[in-house]
Amino acid sequence: MTSKFDKAHWLAFLLPAALLGGAYGSQYIGGLYPCEMCWWQRYPHFAAVAIALVAFGVGNPAFRKMLVALAALAIATAASSAGFMPVSNMAIGKGSPPAPRRFRVPAMICSNPS
Repeated sequence: MTSKFDKAHWLAFLLPAALLGGAYGSQYIGGLYPCEMCWWQRYPHFAAVAIALVAFGVGNPAFRKMLVALAALAIATAASSAGFMPVSNMAIGKGSPPAPRRFRVPAMICSNPS
């Protein structure tokens, strides 16, 4: 039987991996290019996946628990930035900030170029 800690460890790996997969799917398949703040939100997920992967290879149970807790903290950081994004966008009164130039769709394939 799987312990609660093992379930938490898998969750600390699979949750940010799935969220990153959805973000990249939206970007490359759906054409929803991320704004700068969306990129900032991805960084803690990258860290959580990497930390959880490292924890799979650690033999010391105490160190493994510390790494899984650190991955959970990274996930919480990403979640807090998700709550901050709509508030900051409303504060400037312009809705979502524009995507950086490197992520904009070329005008020739955009029906409403700006």
